[in-house]
Amino acid sequence: MERKEILVKGFHVMVVLTIVLGSIVHSAGATEAEFSTTVLLKEGTPLVLKLTEEISSETSHVGDIIHLAVARDVKVKGHTVIAVDTPATGEITVAETRAIAGQKGRVAFTVFSTTAVDGNRVLLRTSLTRAGRGKEALALGGGLLICPLLIFAKGEKAVFLVGTEVKAYVENDTEVKVTSSL
Repeated sequence: MERKEILVKGFHVMVVLTIVLGSIVHSAGATEAEFSTTVLLKEGTPLVLKLTEEISSETSHVGDIIHLAVARDVKVKGHTVIAVDTPATGEITVAETRAIAGQKGRVAFTVFSTTAVDGNRVLLRTSLTRAGRGKEALALGGGLLICPLLIFAKGEKAVFLVGTEVKAYVENDTEVKVTSSL
């Protein structure tokens, strides 16, 4: 083999090795510099959640789990620590159906937690109560004075619609590991 052929073949081998090694390095993510740091999500930090299901005094029961989602990114020092649309959970604490004599329905819930970008649970606190409109005066007054059947009039049910926004607060200081690209 001539020296020229050896140089050409050697050059081709180097090109192939460069391509193979380059793709291995690239797939390992070594082409982008990344670093992680920890930020403190402080107790009392507000966040906005939205209901992902309707909650009604007619269909809810005490102890039912409810589902919400984070409505906006929560940021600390420019880092997103809780991302928009992250699921959150809570529980029904009061569920009273509307009743005769104009009694209104009532429903209440509390929110437990959501998840930070590093996968750790973030405890939350908030509670909300909603009551329908009562018709006690109509039912009792009208039932006694006008028509006894009015005593059977029911109040209105209480409802939280899908998309209702709820303000919650972080329960405890929570360290969150965030990753940034250079």
